[in-house]
Amino acid sequence: MIILIFVLLNFGILIADLVTVKSIRSDELPHCFRIFGTGPDEIPGPGEPPPFSPEFGGQVKGKLEVGGFCLKWDLLYFNLTSEPTAMHLHGMLFQNETVAAVFIDMGVEGASGTTGELIRKKCLEITYEQEFAIASRPEAFYLNMHNSNFPDGAVRSPLGTRCGGSI
Repeated sequence: MIILIFVLLNFGILIADLVTVKSIRSDELPHCFRIFGTGPDEIPGPGEPPPFSPEFGGQVKGKLEVGGFCLKWDLLYFNLTSEPTAMHLHGMLFQNETVAAVFIDMGVEGASGTTGELIRKKCLEITYEQEFAIASRPEAFYLNMHNSNFPDGAVRSPLGTRCGGSI
């Protein structure tokens, strides 16, 4: 009897997990997040050393999309003191992590100058675990753009409110 109860409870947990995954993952409707960050937003996250100084005039805005094991983005950056050299999505894959490490290297293909647009409509493949973590806990992630004048990070944006449409 105890074994049967244990099996039924575990089956119920499995079904609940599958329902959660289905509600988070949907190839028909990717999860879209607004991006808006500035140099002064470049502050230390949990367990991170402080940056040397923020890029006060720099900004990044746009949207980031997660779905179908893909990451896509449409971003504008402006007023940087030098051209973007790197862009990452930082975050914590598991809820018990305390340091927001580089989670996904997004690159800066197409960046030119101190003001410009970075668009990636082609899929940057990500894992199921990465997609699930971002879609279920977007508040644990942020976009970080670097440049030669601020190699530790020029501008930062948390994943903001959900947005409609697709990239």
